[in-house]
Amino acid sequence: MLFTVYFQRSYLETFGYLKKGRPEVGNLQLMGNEQEYEDDFRIAIKTLQEFGGIPVTGEIDTATKNLMKQKRCGRPDREDGEDEHRRKKRFAVQGEKWKYTNLTWRRPITIELLHGNNGIVFAMSLTGK
Repeated sequence: MLFTVYFQRSYLETFGYLKKGRPEVGNLQLMGNEQEYEDDFRIAIKTLQEFGGIPVTGEIDTATKNLMKQKRCGRPDREDGEDEHRRKKRFAVQGEKWKYTNLTWRRPITIELLHGNNGIVFAMSLTGK
């Protein structure tokens, strides 16, 4: 496996350590942004090393290469642009405030047909756990 700059950058982007979609990085046309990219890259490597439980050097050393060679799922370790110091939202604001305050519910007749009242009792016992 060749550890080219492209492979390293691609790996770090895929698993959420470097932000995707930066054209100056994507094309490697850094045009005066070399220092910013090097800082971002070094921080990404340090974060990967810390997450992988290997010595944090900020360099692509043997331990880092071995970590990057390991098989793994395709899910990122970090979401794109995730900052561990920021508070994470646990909701999404969408649309307008819901105008209904009285809620109603009904149970489908099929539950009674399939299981009788025992099915409802069983379902209610599951929701309480």
